[in-house]
Amino acid sequence: MYSHINGATKALEDVRARQQNTQESTNRKMEQLRQEYKEMKALIDAAEASSTQKIKEEEERVSSKFDTIYQVLLKKKSEMNNLKAEIELSLTKGDEFEFLEVSDLSLPSSVHCSWDLIELETGEVSGHARP
Repeated sequence: MYSHINGATKALEDVRARQQNTQESTNRKMEQLRQEYKEMKALIDAAEASSTQKIKEEEERVSSKFDTIYQVLLKKKSEMNNLKAEIELSLTKGDEFEFLEVSDLSLPSSVHCSWDLIELETGEVSGHARP
């Protein structure tokens, strides 16, 4: 009977030892798995940060190009408005001179200078005789 009790006690101790070894093994495997997941997460976070940085740099590059294009278009618009104003002014002055020629009014000498200036600005010589 003592031998059965000793055998049962050894069997219980053996079961407890195996149970403890299994728990320790499971804990080591769980810790190893956690560590691997942490490493994967760190790699994913690094890749995300790198991708985000690349996207921001590309956005800044494209935005800069759009700013440059906008500035060029703004400058061209201003140049076109200035040219329009000059043309309208030239046309208005030309209309005034034609009116004066038709009505046979004598023009002061300053107008003759303005007529020459209009020809210089437009690059065209009118078919009308100068007053």
